[in-house]
Amino acid sequence: MPIICALLIFFAAKSIVQSVQVEGASMHPTIKQGNRLLINKLARHHIFNPPKRGEIIAFTHPQDPSKIFIKRVIGMPGDMVEIRGGQVFVNSVKINEPYINGNERYNDNMDPFKVPESAFFVLGDNRPISSDSRDWGPSPQKNTIGKAWIRHWPLNDLHIFPTADADFTKQ
Repeated sequence: MPIICALLIFFAAKSIVQSVQVEGASMHPTIKQGNRLLINKLARHHIFNPPKRGEIIAFTHPQDPSKIFIKRVIGMPGDMVEIRGGQVFVNSVKINEPYINGNERYNDNMDPFKVPESAFFVLGDNRPISSDSRDWGPSPQKNTIGKAWIRHWPLNDLHIFPTADADFTKQ
């Protein structure tokens, strides 16, 4: 009986969280290469606290489902996203991005883009090197694995990721 209980707990936990190792530096300085994150998989169902603007999600790449990407949600379905001189605007409002290192600013431009229904516009925090929605378009919501919840490796850099800040679009 204890083995059955242990197996049930294991499979229940596996359906709720997933550990993902970060490859690449596209989310630097927030998340570094080699970090391990626990992903809250309940968020992918969009019933239990679905992803919001400003939150970090894990998803399968729209063009290669064998790859898992970690990016920040910038635009929600129906939003208009634009980049002018490296500044990101959502629905014509410049967003506050304190998570971007000042040394990693970029001078990118992107014409206004309307995020389709059932998709997210995602960007890496390290914009100059990030492959994201600017390159391959929006990420379908169905590709979402879940939201970044806890950085659990390395242990000396343990971090709980906050839910989206209510002031995401305020300066």
